[in-house]
Amino acid sequence: MQKFYLFIIYIFLSLFAKSQTISIEGALTDTLNNKPVSNAIIMAIRLKDSVLVKYTRSDFQGKFELKNIPLDTLRVLITHPKFNEQEYYLFGNPDNYLFNFGKVVMSDESKNLREITIYAFKEPVYYKGDTLIYTADSFKVKQNATVEDLLKKLPGIQVDKEGKITSQGKEITQVLVDGDEFFGSDPTTATRNLNANAVESVQVYDKKNENTEGGGDETVKVMNLKLKEDAKKGYFGKISAASDFQTFYEGELLANKFNGSQKISVFGLVSNTPRTRIRGRDAWQYGLSEENNNNFMNDEGIIISFNNNNSEDGIPQTFKTGFYFTDKVGKNAKLGANFTYYNSRLRQSSITRTQYLFQDTLGFISNNQLESNSRNDSYSLNLNYEHKFDSLTTFYLVPRLKYNTSEKSKTDITDFITASDTLFRKTTVNNFNNAKGYDLKTTARLVRNFKKKNRQLTLKYINDLVNSSSEGILTSFNTNIFIPTLSDSLDQQKLVQSNSLSHTADIVYTEPLALQHKLEISYSFNHFNGLQNKKTYDFENGGYTLENTLFSNNFENIRTVHRAGLMYIYENKKNKVRIGSKVRRVNAINNNLITDTVITQQVDNILPFVYYTYKFSDNQQLMINYSTNANQPTLTQLQPVPDNTNPNQIRIGNPDLLPTFEHGINMTYYKWKPVSSRYSWAGGNFNLINNAISNALVFNPDGTSQIQAVNVNGNYNSNMYAGFYSYIYKKIISIRPNIFASYTNYNSYINYIKNTTRNLMANGSMEIEFDKDSLYFSLRGSYSQMMAKTTQNPEANFFNTQNYEATFRISLPYRFVLETSGEYYIQSRRAQGFNRNYFLWNASLIKKFTKKENILLSIEAMDILNQNISINRNVQDNFITDTKAVIIGRYILLKLMYKFNSNKAAKFEDDDDDFF
Repeated sequence: MQKFYLFIIYIFLSLFAKSQTISIEGALTDTLNNKPVSNAIIMAIRLKDSVLVKYTRSDFQGKFELKNIPLDTLRVLITHPKFNEQEYYLFGNPDNYLFNFGKVVMSDESKNLREITIYAFKEPVYYKGDTLIYTADSFKVKQNATVEDLLKKLPGIQVDKEGKITSQGKEITQVLVDGDEFFGSDPTTATRNLNANAVESVQVYDKKNENTEGGGDETVKVMNLKLKEDAKKGYFGKISAASDFQTFYEGELLANKFNGSQKISVFGLVSNTPRTRIRGRDAWQYGLSEENNNNFMNDEGIIISFNNNNSEDGIPQTFKTGFYFTDKVGKNAKLGANFTYYNSRLRQSSITRTQYLFQDTLGFISNNQLESNSRNDSYSLNLNYEHKFDSLTTFYLVPRLKYNTSEKSKTDITDFITASDTLFRKTTVNNFNNAKGYDLKTTARLVRNFKKKNRQLTLKYINDLVNSSSEGILTSFNTNIFIPTLSDSLDQQKLVQSNSLSHTADIVYTEPLALQHKLEISYSFNHFNGLQNKKTYDFENGGYTLENTLFSNNFENIRTVHRAGLMYIYENKKNKVRIGSKVRRVNAINNNLITDTVITQQVDNILPFVYYTYKFSDNQQLMINYSTNANQPTLTQLQPVPDNTNPNQIRIGNPDLLPTFEHGINMTYYKWKPVSSRYSWAGGNFNLINNAISNALVFNPDGTSQIQAVNVNGNYNSNMYAGFYSYIYKKIISIRPNIFASYTNYNSYINYIKNTTRNLMANGSMEIEFDKDSLYFSLRGSYSQMMAKTTQNPEANFFNTQNYEATFRISLPYRFVLETSGEYYIQSRRAQGFNRNYFLWNASLIKKFTKKENILLSIEAMDILNQNISINRNVQDNFITDTKAVIIGRYILLKLMYKFNSNKAAKFEDDDDDFF
């Protein structure tokens, strides 16, 4: 009867079979000694007529390979006089020409075990609904590879040196593990610690961005790492330590325990090397009053910041730890808890040259030396509670608490030089600042489905309480070379207290109109109340007792937002359309509590949106989106009081600021060919911002300036990208060409005259990769050309960067692995002293111990030639800035790593016994 069913399956598959050959490979070991089994006979027998199609014998390493077998349904029989026969049934598929049996365990002849394994094809890349799914085992990675190593192999996915992940040109903002957050918001905790062999699939999808107030169905891109079932049983993890026994050290611990629905994880990291420092995109939570951050606040009162500093700059010291817990509570509830503690210390030293350009004068140059030390502590506790009242109703409660403290001291020495190279002013500015604050946010959501398919009601309420305070000391010494009487000094104490409370209520109702048609109706209400009190005291009579009213103020911002939306949804196998609009009214009151000045504003917006997806096939899609969005100015931008933290550039708030209004067009196309493993993608974005919050600068003859946030029109940015991934020789040699280009148009005001800055950047890169058994190497080259042009400097400013990389890895006898990499950077057409070419050479030698190879001893040498440096250029408004920063150079570590797990079935895996 079994053979009858197999014969029926064969007849069905043969109707769709194409003329193609397939290959079979694997490796044989015995169960007793875990040694290779040689001279076993492997036969491929055609099922329909029992004809022997091909056969071979296993070599001395137990490996076997059958090539150029006609596509068919086969019975694969493995025999050896000392072992029981192994029997497999293989169903050929035109989309898969290689079947890897992995490690086949031959049981002793006395053990009469009868087992049948059926191999079927699973596409490496495919879509399930709107979710892009990568089958992890379809992509070859090195032994003991991390998830980050796996992601670098996935077509359409890019991972930079910071660990930032982009998919088809859009940044991944959240990484989940089995649908849950893993140690907070830092995705590198998962990608750099979880082992690639533990992952079954990588899922990429868009979800609604609940942290941005705007029009349309604005989304963020999320990645979910789905673990294999074997990885969810028992415990697994790793512990490592590294040091040069003098200055540098690294230590990591990750332990995970799974028991049914219960998951427990503990994580710890301590380091003073740049490879494990906190990522720049997460450091925003520490800077409560950092003048070199760009901040904006959305309608829910959430402050979002982007640090302009290169995240690799400086000498870091990092400590991170936390725990993760989730479990079912009773039959219908699930509880999760996630705690993370970050401690970061950073010592920075940099040299900056800034050239200021004016239409009517020759301008001037400033040379700056910066020395700073900072310490940041962050405590984050996230709770998640989910309760199913019945099969149709689910309640979610998500409280989140963040508490941050920071200390920073900074010395800033600046020389101002005329165009004829004459020093005319010199300043020394010292800033010391202590800050602390917390953010308590609670989200409650009720989702009610109905018996009628696709009918749904969602109710949501968000309460967000933010409080921060800072205390700082500012001293400055200003020396005027030409007119000594204009020299002066400052000694001030600065106290800032900020707090805000916001309430947001949303209701969304979806009604199916027909089989493929739906209608969504939504309403949102937000009330925000923010208060910022700034006090400045001058030093007098031995203490800071004299209030300076010029730099002191108390300011309140009250805002209510009503937003109603209507969206029509149409879906079939080929097309998905979402079209609609939201109508929004913003009422704002900006109240200067010192002068009793009140500014009221009412802004009405219509926020249309269109999302269209055309599905050519499961492996080819085109997505075109148009959306609108609006963001509110921050309290700092509104506060009408000068900020002289940097006396050379005094910032002034603007209570008349209006919300921004942004139009965005996005297009993404991808195509995947499973047979040839070719993947291509292309896309582009265009964003036009009305009422953009920009800068208005006024320069004084001595080089000082005042800067105020103002609304401007005509700001826009755009980019386009395309990429290709393909094997050019079997599945051994692959190529990855990429192109990227961007163009920005930024308007500002310089001395009351409108100034436009245009930046054009074009980048092309090519990577060739060879990966065969124990040998791997890759070559990559990229060239970036940047052009900047401003109204103040009509002559275009060109500069470029070239980057050439090579990586080589080989497995040697006695379980040694040698790996080395080199990167050569060429930076041209910058200011004198900033055109540096340098070569970074890293190497490591790894020795693996035990049969499981789960103990690794290595020597790792970083920047062997001691040439590492950080150089950046920025062109904006009327200045060109070149920065050269001190970073960690050469160091050599001795590292010991132990990986553990309780999974006894791991020995049947292709590579090794460990998930880590």
